[in-house]
This record gives sequence, C-alpha cells and structure tokens, in this order.
Amino acid sequence: MILRNFVYRNFEKMILRNFVYRNFEKMILRNFVYRNFEKMILRNFVYRNFEKMILRNFVYRNFEKMILRNFVYRNFEKMILRNFVYRNFEKKILDNFRY
Repeated sequence: MILRNFVYRNFEKMILRNFVYRNFEKMILRNFVYRNFEKMILRNFVYRNFEKMILRNFVYRNFEKMILRNFVYRNFEKMILRNFVYRNFEKKILDNFRY
C-alpha cells in the first residue's frame, strides 16, 4: 500500500509535470506565433508605407514633369506669338514705309 501510494504520487507528479510542460510549450509556441504575426503585420505596414512613398514620388515626379511641360509649352507659345506679333509689326512698318 505504501509502495502503491508512492507510485501513484510519482505518477501524479509526472502527469502534472507533463501538463505544466505542455502548457509551457504552448505558451512559448503562442508567443513565437504572435511575434511572427506581429513581424508580418509590421512588415506589411512598412511595405505599404514604402509603396505609398514610391507611389507618391512617382505621382510628384509626373506632376512636376507636367508642370514643367506646361511651362515649356507656354513659353514656346509666347515665343511663337511674339514672333508672329513682331513679323506683323515689321510688315506694318514696311508697308508704311512703302507708302
């Protein structure tokens, strides 16, 4: 009977220990999973922000090009217009001179 009690106690301890170890392993595993999940979320967040940044840069560059192009076109139009005005002015002067 004493031996039996001893065996049972040891068996209970073993079962309890196993239970504790399993729970501990689960906890460790959970922590590991959570950490990886957090890293993944963080990485996604970083990638999204990076993509936004790249996209923004792309948009800004295109916007700057557009502005620059508009500026160039306007200046070109002004130049053409000026030439046209000067020619007409010269014609007028020349015509006046003839008469």
